[in-house]
Amino acid sequence: NSELRRQIHIQSEQKRRAQIKDGFEDLRNELPSCLNKKMSKVALLHRTVQHIQHLKSSQVTILAELERLANENEQLRKFQESVLQKQALEKMYHMNNTHPL
Repeated sequence: NSELRRQIHIQSEQKRRAQIKDGFEDLRNELPSCLNKKMSKVALLHRTVQHIQHLKSSQVTILAELERLANENEQLRKFQESVLQKQALEKMYHMNNTHPL
């Protein structure tokens, strides 16, 4: 009975270690700077943190640019609308002046 429990514990531990190993391998495969490189798990974790920080920084930059472009787009839309209104008014003015009643 105790031997069976010991074997189950050993198998559980082996499964846990295999899952951790697979997890580190998956992580290594997802990091551009770590492909085909042998490195310690600690180094891999540090590289992962650096990569996540880089991605967060890039995201902030991209979101700021997106907001800037959205504001620019809105200003251009308003400008276009004012130009079209001006053109319509000019057209009405010319029609009224060229065809007197």
